[in-house]
Amino acid sequence: MRRNAKILLACTVWILSAIAGCGGDDNSAGPAPGFSITATPASLTIVQGSTASFDVQVTRSGGFSGAVTIAFGGLPTGVTAAVAPPQLPAGTTSATVTLAASSSADIGSATIT
Repeated sequence: MRRNAKILLACTVWILSAIAGCGGDDNSAGPAPGFSITATPASLTIVQGSTASFDVQVTRSGGFSGAVTIAFGGLPTGVTAAVAPPQLPAGTTSATVTLAASSSADIGSATIT
């Protein structure tokens, strides 16, 4: 008998490249370099023994154009995440994440970060 495990998505990403000109005595006005990230869909259901995919969109702002690596924590026991591509170089704005739930994956709701 298969059971559903609903996994709610939240994303944490790390900036891999240095941001030149941040900090110091620069008093110029303007937005700080950074980025935002969204996942579509924001939640999904995975059945034990199957996979489900979602898209991640990165929007760079404030002059930031560096690479961004997408990684996840908080996955339920028995669930793995594969990101393609795992690193988004300058100019690349999206990746696909595939979650795979083993046949014995924990059942219930989880938020992954």
